[in-house]
Amino acid sequence: MREEDLERELLAIRRGAGARHVDIVKRVGPTLRQVCGIEPEDDYAVVVRKLDHLVGNLVGEMGETLLLVLRCELNLHQDCSSESLTARQAWLAANLHQGASTIRRMGSRAMRIAASVIANGGSRRVDRGLGPAGLESTSATDEFRLADLKFVLFSCPGRSRSFEVRRVLGMIDNLDSVTLGMTIPSIGAGVGAGSLQVEVQYGASLERVIQESRSSFKYAVRFPRSLMSGEVGEFAATIEVLGLSDVAPWYVLSPVVECDHFDLRIVFPLSAKPELVWVIEGESANSLYDVGEGWPTLSPDSLGEVHKEFIGLRPGRAYGFRWGSTADVNVGDHGPAVTPKGRERPLARDGGIG
Repeated sequence: MREEDLERELLAIRRGAGARHVDIVKRVGPTLRQVCGIEPEDDYAVVVRKLDHLVGNLVGEMGETLLLVLRCELNLHQDCSSESLTARQAWLAANLHQGASTIRRMGSRAMRIAASVIANGGSRRVDRGLGPAGLESTSATDEFRLADLKFVLFSCPGRSRSFEVRRVLGMIDNLDSVTLGMTIPSIGAGVGAGSLQVEVQYGASLERVIQESRSSFKYAVRFPRSLMSGEVGEFAATIEVLGLSDVAPWYVLSPVVECDHFDLRIVFPLSAKPELVWVIEGESANSLYDVGEGWPTLSPDSLGEVHKEFIGLRPGRAYGFRWGSTADVNVGDHGPAVTPKGRERPLARDGGIG
């Protein structure tokens, strides 16, 4: 069975009265029927009982908070029983002390995790292998999601300075730290030891910075208290990298964890503003060496800035900017292409490229 089918059928059930809908016997999809063992002769009460049993078997496979969200979304929780999904979500918002948008995201996440657990026989697969850029994933993909990232990059010759504000949504109970990865885009002499400087401004403390290779780093931050599932932790940090040369002409985020919102601004020196800036949105993380046909372009403003917001980022896909000039674009048999001076990996964050 496919996780996508289970997730789609769970999302269909939660509408309106959920599992208590008068037509629930007809609303249950074929994949859920198979999983629950629902027979053609089963009546309303039997179908509800089998759905409730299925959710009950997820105890221990999901955090308590997400399991509560799942039960309420499906109208299988006695304390928030209502024929209105909006009313059930309002009950969750009040009891979990979260905003309506956060509750909606948690509901969708609960459905996704439940589908994955069920499809994999009660043990959800967690990818702890290689990220989309060939980098080791720095955190289990089910521990948190990136609710929001605001990132400002100051592009200067020989150095890279950035300021970021991250809002992390915990997807498990007792999340006390997160580890993030990045690769510095150096095509020339490379990055020497100690070239990465991270300073956390607020919301967390810096635990460690690890240089795994000439150009690959990890850094971990710890929250002042553990986050429970559904809680949001916000922190800000400045990052500076020295000793760069022949930097690859792009910055993108290719997240391993889910990311709801990415606000990116790059500030170029007025004396070195690029002629063209291409917008990269949802492209393969491994296809950045050639400019894709039809990529939209921007021009830096009078302050040397380009800015864009990205919504609903998909793991493994690239979102950001690439810059150059019309002289860099070569039109051949495969369309326009921009070729940098080397073939090393670009900057990566959260297991992605950046």
